[in-house]
Amino acid sequence: MGVGSEHGAVVYNNLVYPIVVPDCRKTSLDSTDWKTDFENHDKRITKGILEFVVGSLSGMSFDDNTDLKSQGIYAGPVILNNIKSEKKVDCMLGSIFSSIEGVSNNLEKVYDDIKINIILQSSTSQRRAFIQAGTYKNSSIYNQYAGSIPYSAFWDSCGGFTFSGSVMSNNISKVYKTLTGDTTDYGTYDINILVDKRHKDEEYSSYLWINKEKKLVENPKIYSGDRVEIVQLNFLGSRKKSLYSLPINTTCKVSNEYRAFFDDFMTDNNLKWCV
Repeated sequence: MGVGSEHGAVVYNNLVYPIVVPDCRKTSLDSTDWKTDFENHDKRITKGILEFVVGSLSGMSFDDNTDLKSQGIYAGPVILNNIKSEKKVDCMLGSIFSSIEGVSNNLEKVYDDIKINIILQSSTSQRRAFIQAGTYKNSSIYNQYAGSIPYSAFWDSCGGFTFSGSVMSNNISKVYKTLTGDTTDYGTYDINILVDKRHKDEEYSSYLWINKEKKLVENPKIYSGDRVEIVQLNFLGSRKKSLYSLPINTTCKVSNEYRAFFDDFMTDNNLKWCV
């Protein structure tokens, strides 16, 4: 059954509901004249978010002085994944299915829950589906950073002018030069992360959809205030100027291991995936 929707669809009572993935930076959802035909939610306990990882990104600590050809840099609530040959950095922010390190160590070993919510709606001539997902740990990370002053990797992860800070600055300079071709030495480099205040107290941090290969895909909610920048610091360690705004990656495939939870939820509620 073809649905002609780039995000797939959900079948309920033999009716097809195309999946909608809003662009949170642009879209204001209009609920006028829409009625809810179905809504339900569920959750499953998992032992630690780091076991809930696709594993497609490799990590590099700030003390690992590699050449960055296929490594990543962890900076607070984001991971930067640099593929040198393509001169591209994918910045993951808020993804349930990507390994995010260096944030709250006290959350590292807690039992987490993965949550799902599905809403099916119809109007006079249209139908639509929204599938949201989130975790306890993801919500905790957002509550820590959302709406606050910029997170500084140089200070908050490395303690400023330390050996780790020096290594981290050097690694970020490599990323910057790879991306821009600018060989100017700006001294000390940092990554600043701004997390939009709308993430605070948000139960679900991602939208889910299904692609043409029947793979489940996650789109983390990215708002207009979410920004990740490479910046230059002055001799006191304060931000001097922004050098480059990093693109934030908005898609991530869901691992087969945890796909089963979503499939079970669909079956229990007499719902079917459709592409």
